[in-house]
Amino acid sequence: REQYARCMTHADEKPVAERFRSLRERRNCLAREVRVHRLAKKNIDEFEPHQNIQRQALAKKTTEQV
Repeated sequence: REQYARCMTHADEKPVAERFRSLRERRNCLAREVRVHRLAKKNIDEFEPHQNIQRQALAKKTTEQV
């Protein structure tokens, strides 16, 4: 999130000639953030299966209540 904010400020501080490059940098920055987030989520599912099982059990419990 703070990296996104840094991307935003970079784009606003630079002159117009450099803004296009910084826009691309901002997009790359966002893409990287998303990729990291997705990777982290995947790692949680893989390396902490007990949490995943708990989540599934909880989901099952809530569906049974309904």
